Amino acid sequence: MLKDTIFQEKYDREKFSLFLKDFLINYKQEPEEIDLKEGFDKIKKLTFLGYDSRLDNLPVYEILHQSEKDPRVTLTRESFKVMRKLGRKNSLCIFLNKDSDNYRFSLIQIDFDINKGKIETLYSNPRRYSFYLGTNAKIHTPTTYLIKKGRVKDFKDLKERFSIEVVNKEFYNEISKLFTKLVGGKRIIGRKKIDEKGCLTLPEANNKLLRQEFGVRLIGRLIFCWFLVKKGIIDKDLFDVDIIGNKNYYHRVVEPLFFMVLNTKEDERKLKESFLNEKLVSLFEKIPFLNGGLFEPHKDDFYEQGFQSLSKYENSLKIENEWFKELFELFETYNFTVDENSSVDIELSIDPEMLGRIFENLLAEINPETSKPKRKSTGSYYTPRTIVDYMVDESLKFYLINETGIEEKKIEDLLKFENEEIVKDLNDDEKEKILDSLEKVKILDPACGSGAFPIGMLQKITLILQKIDPNSEKWLEKQLNQIKDTGIRTITKKFLIKQNPNYIHKKGILKNSIYGVDIQSIAVEISKLRCFLTLIVDQKFNEEENIEIEPLPNLEFKFVCANTLIGLTKVFDIQSHEIQNLIIELKEKVSTYFYSHSVEKEKTKKEIEEIQKELFETMLIWKETRSKEYTSQLHLSNWNPFSGETSDWFDPEWMLGVTDGFDIVIGNPPYVSTKGVNEKDKKILKEHYDFEDDLYNHFYFKGIDLLKDNGILAYISSKTFWTIQTKKNLRELLLKNKLLHLVDTANPFESAMVDTCITIVQKTNAENNTMLFIDAKKGLANKKVYEVSTEVFKNVVNNIFFVPNEFNLKVYEKLAKPVKALMDEWWNLISTSKNIEKNKHTLEQYRKSLKPGDITLLGLITEGGQGLATANNGKYVGVLDGTKFAEKILQERPKKLWAFIQNKSPKELSHLKNKNDVEKYLNNLSENEIRNLFDTLKEKYGRDIFGQGWLYRIVSKDEIADVEALTEDEKLNGIKGKKTFVPYDKGDKDGNRWWAPTPYYIDWSRENVKFLKDNSGKKGQGMPVVRNPQFYFREGFCWTDVSYDIRCRIKEKSVHDVLSMSLFSNMQQINNKYLICLLNSRFMSLYLNTFINTTVHFQINDARKLPIIIPTLTQLKEFEDIFNRAVSIQKQKFSKQISEQKAEERLDEIQKELDEKVLELYGLKEKQ
Repeated sequence: MLKDTIFQEKYDREKFSLFLKDFLINYKQEPEEIDLKEGFDKIKKLTFLGYDSRLDNLPVYEILHQSEKDPRVTLTRESFKVMRKLGRKNSLCIFLNKDSDNYRFSLIQIDFDINKGKIETLYSNPRRYSFYLGTNAKIHTPTTYLIKKGRVKDFKDLKERFSIEVVNKEFYNEISKLFTKLVGGKRIIGRKKIDEKGCLTLPEANNKLLRQEFGVRLIGRLIFCWFLVKKGIIDKDLFDVDIIGNKNYYHRVVEPLFFMVLNTKEDERKLKESFLNEKLVSLFEKIPFLNGGLFEPHKDDFYEQGFQSLSKYENSLKIENEWFKELFELFETYNFTVDENSSVDIELSIDPEMLGRIFENLLAEINPETSKPKRKSTGSYYTPRTIVDYMVDESLKFYLINETGIEEKKIEDLLKFENEEIVKDLNDDEKEKILDSLEKVKILDPACGSGAFPIGMLQKITLILQKIDPNSEKWLEKQLNQIKDTGIRTITKKFLIKQNPNYIHKKGILKNSIYGVDIQSIAVEISKLRCFLTLIVDQKFNEEENIEIEPLPNLEFKFVCANTLIGLTKVFDIQSHEIQNLIIELKEKVSTYFYSHSVEKEKTKKEIEEIQKELFETMLIWKETRSKEYTSQLHLSNWNPFSGETSDWFDPEWMLGVTDGFDIVIGNPPYVSTKGVNEKDKKILKEHYDFEDDLYNHFYFKGIDLLKDNGILAYISSKTFWTIQTKKNLRELLLKNKLLHLVDTANPFESAMVDTCITIVQKTNAENNTMLFIDAKKGLANKKVYEVSTEVFKNVVNNIFFVPNEFNLKVYEKLAKPVKALMDEWWNLISTSKNIEKNKHTLEQYRKSLKPGDITLLGLITEGGQGLATANNGKYVGVLDGTKFAEKILQERPKKLWAFIQNKSPKELSHLKNKNDVEKYLNNLSENEIRNLFDTLKEKYGRDIFGQGWLYRIVSKDEIADVEALTEDEKLNGIKGKKTFVPYDKGDKDGNRWWAPTPYYIDWSRENVKFLKDNSGKKGQGMPVVRNPQFYFREGFCWTDVSYDIRCRIKEKSVHDVLSMSLFSNMQQINNKYLICLLNSRFMSLYLNTFINTTVHFQINDARKLPIIIPTLTQLKEFEDIFNRAVSIQKQKFSKQISEQKAEERLDEIQKELDEKVLELYGLKEKQ
């Protein structure tokens, strides 16, 4: 067995070859040096070590590169180039350099582009997955996946060993456990349940949300500091909890590190006059000032200095030292890398993106909007990186094409990580256009969460700038020209001219282009934290070269905490020069504030507040004549951008300084349904949008509103808007603008959420345009692309969106278009049972005109609807004696009665002392006495005391009336005598097709029917609703109301309830049997889900829209035969004449026959 210490030693070829023999299936060592020739800057030597014949001859290479400081991005790009030259799709590579005892073990994958059967020199979809190994590496992860899991089974298993998702989930689970241990609460990880009291005590002890937000902020700052350790900015000795002996580590080390050091300029710290000992002072003095607000004390940090700078809350804010020890031990277990992973180059370490993953999920747990139901703690709500990259790439592509006029292929190549050759294809004029476009682009994430999209944008724009302005000469010049204050411009230039080009790129992008809003203040803090981290990892500092760390920029006007959906009334049609000048001055100060720090920062901050105050006072004169405008100014005067508190409104001009809209709005809006929105907020939404709906619908309207003309909106959201009636307004909005891409992403998240889609739309009026509909249900790497005109979606009922594959387009031409015409003409006449009755003569004339082969709507040839709602089923409805349902009632009665006695202690049953007494008591009562007992108790103590809708009546065959013998009077007004129970169809939860016996019977006595009819529709508990009584006791068809496909069966002569929505054929040449056959076909379920409504709730108005072909007499008989055979099998199954398995086998055969005939009937059968 190979020792895991191999991963903590300097690379040794022979030892590593032994590992490969144990790790791979059939590794054969055949070392051979390969001549690279020219074209590589960093890679200096390539050695072929061997291959695995059982893994498609997977090669293993040793790559020697120039230096440990070689940029990962350059090295990765060159390694892809090597594999392309060698024609290798998959390979394992060991990356070495002479400067370091550390190395990387990587799995590299690329796809070759194939054009007309020829492999091109281009490649696509490159990936590099790496383990960081060697003397300074943490070996927990590589040991777990490369040694402890044993020998690789196949290539799929090899890929899983290099999966970052596994590492991320493992680390998140550990962090989430420590979060719960800190703040308290319950958590389930795998099969393990955790229940913690919490080791955090706050001055406001009972505030759960306060504790959770404190915990998120603390963990976020500590992880940030750990990255600073990796960057060499903070000494690791500070993370030794025993550095202060038995004193409180939080108050003695963490608080001073955050608030006295990182948040305070070096010459203002006064460390030696504080409680800190000499060792801490010496460690703290080496740490530079970071600024940026990240370590400014939040009001809920409970930090206020007392004697010798010690916190006044030392005795009321407590965190056990042991908790910090556990956290730092966890940090020590994993490799941390300051280089943020891209979707192309992935190191199996904890990178800055992981910070986002952690907090997106912790935020989801403490977000009041998502806590009901509470989000699972699985790492599943962070938008997957592939999704972020796609949306970022596509929105930037459309923006750059619009702004520069450069051809699409060049822009696409520019956005690709692997295509470094594109720069040669761009002339100077094109490069300048791209630079200008990127300098002025404004990008907003209106629900930024932990910053996945802003950071994705920042990285992608940085990649583009690396290609067209690698030394950042032009970019730096553009950034300096924006600074109006000559003093700040001089200081900024002096610093930036020595800096890493990537740092210059990123800082300019962040200042000019990136904006975020979130309703959660803690989310805004985490977004800022990630921005700071991505800046600091690229910042160059070197004492020998006299390059100091530059304080971080201020992001208060880049990321704001506000309710994106609610805006202010636009008031700036005002012509006052004084007001206009104040607005201009305010924007200039906001721009200056980005770079300022310390004394300058405080000065600028006060100046901004003064301008706000002056502006408000100036506009008071409009109070009397312009009340709405005055209200807006009142909001503005109350907004404090420096408080971190949530604003209940959002205005991009005042909060972000963006006056004419955004070029790109991108994000993952919240999936909060209308049910999760309180009544007050619903009212506000209604006032602002003229409708109230799921929040993501409102975010689409707001997103379009926030865009400039020709701006690009890119969202990933629930795809329920494709078909659902209440989202028709959203479909109309998208089709009114220029819909560019609609991408079916199914469910890219780990937990069971709704299916999602990516929508990319341009804000511009478009009659009909060609768009891309992309089927990426199996992932974006395996997508199917369909080019289609938006006219297609305008020509279907309700502008439904559907995948325009070959079959669906055939259905669209043959059925969906004709159905649209029928709907336009007839829907208002058949949309309700009342309308059908009111227009019965017109409809009858229409039905007479139909002939075989014609297409009609199910609603045009049927009548019916919902049935009876008794509002008290226990009193009226029972189950047939001898059935499994009756057996269940016999078991439930004593349990329900005993639970009631324990709860209510009724005097009339005080003689029953235990459950045995109850069972004996019930056994001595007749069936009628039991009914009377439960009826009386319900009348006295409340309808739902035994549970809403609970049935307790057991009906004998002697009580059941012969439905066939009932008179019309008895059907309408009830039955006299002893046999008063009739069949009651209340739906079928088992989802039977064709036929099923009903175990339910309703007491249709004269007395009961009179009460039901006399009180129908009255207000109050227990008041019934008698719907469509004209259809009671009539044979028709019904369906299971909750199912992913249509499950239709015959409804025999009975009373039906609301869950047994029923229709009845009213055409002589079309009977119920034929219609049941059509509805039970797989095609009809497909049509329903594709062209009507994707829902598990099959409503009656969905049924009315289904297309029906008028059959010939021959076709009608063929379908009747299928129906009769299916019903016969069902009856044999329920009577136990054949087994369930045998019945299912026979019904499957019938289903295949039915599906063939239905496709043939509708002209959709493929020609052989």
